[in-house]
Amino acid sequence: MAKKIANRLDDALISGAITHDQYLAAGGRSPERALEGLRRGSDSIAKKHYITEYNDPSKYYNIAEQKKIYNRAGTRAGWDSVLNTKAVDEFVQGNMRRAGLLNRINNFFALSPSAVNDAHAYPERRTVFVNKNPSKTGLERLKDLLNRKGTPSSSYDPYLYELTRRHELDEVRFRKDKLRLDAHGHSSPRVILQEHANLMHMPPTVKDRFRRFRALTVEAPVYSALTDGDFVYGKSMSGSKNRLAKLIADSGADIKGIRKTKLNRLLTSPDFLKHLKNVL
Repeated sequence: MAKKIANRLDDALISGAITHDQYLAAGGRSPERALEGLRRGSDSIAKKHYITEYNDPSKYYNIAEQKKIYNRAGTRAGWDSVLNTKAVDEFVQGNMRRAGLLNRINNFFALSPSAVNDAHAYPERRTVFVNKNPSKTGLERLKDLLNRKGTPSSSYDPYLYELTRRHELDEVRFRKDKLRLDAHGHSSPRVILQEHANLMHMPPTVKDRFRRFRALTVEAPVYSALTDGDFVYGKSMSGSKNRLAKLIADSGADIKGIRKTKLNRLLTSPDFLKHLKNVL
């Protein structure tokens, strides 16, 4: 009986029917307990799907390790690690560029939180990388200066890290989902929908950071439009994840094209500074 009540509370929170304060007052899990549950769940997913995880750049960004990652795809048509050394080199060099100076500069000036800015997955290779101790972006340093908090070089946050980690693991877990997006975006709408469900249990500051980030990547507003407002990232979700995922997947929306169009409009908007202030 207690488990049923807990499930109903979680459903109400995820749907937006109750606030986080109301959820806690009714006996819902604290953010600390939710974080521990998220961590255990991610451990289980990694084990069940044989996913290799990295969180230390020094152990991940080296040529020998990158070649091992490439080889995890296994034998497939047209692949041979000896005869097709060009493909291996392209993969390794492409990924190593992420650790290069130019990419570090881009990350510094990125508007997204650092914890989600330095993470990615290779679903077919069952491999994910999430930097556990990423450098702060320029935006984060600017906010710290404005708030007179100083500018430490790194920004490890367990909530941001575990949310990002689950996102990347879900990229692998849902890589063969029947509701895959036909166009650009994540492998399945379930990745973002599940992230919303996890996010609703987190502290307000963490929710705000992820909401801003997803708004900048355009997926959150696009998903909301495609579901006629039944899904509002970080705020509400009406109905089952299956129904919403199908609505989004069936649309075949070109997320990449929408992102580019929206960004161009934003950069040329007379209200650009107002938009930037809202993000800050």
